[in-house]
Amino acid sequence: MGTIGDLLGLNLQDFEPETTDNESATDLEGVVDTVAEAVWAAIIDETGVEPEHASNSLGLVQDLDMDELSRWAVVAMIERDLKCTIADAEVHTWNTVDDIIHSLRPTRR
Repeated sequence: MGTIGDLLGLNLQDFEPETTDNESATDLEGVVDTVAEAVWAAIIDETGVEPEHASNSLGLVQDLDMDELSRWAVVAMIERDLKCTIADAEVHTWNTVDDIIHSLRPTRR
């Protein structure tokens, strides 16, 4: 099927950030903060949850009442904001906000 970016006709590979093997832990922490911010911006925009009620343990369906359409809208916003692609199989494993954030975090070397 492809990614949401593909369906929208976006070539996200044009936006891949340059990385080096010498990235420090501090650099990666900044990326992690950016990931969490992008995830929460998309969720707040799509669900209308109040930021003061935001918790990474919230369930996408149970607590945020997200259906398939809203889930894919969040994916599209995250892909756009982080300039990345997210595999459909990865999206289907998400149950909580924490699942989203952890699946998008870079691995430390």
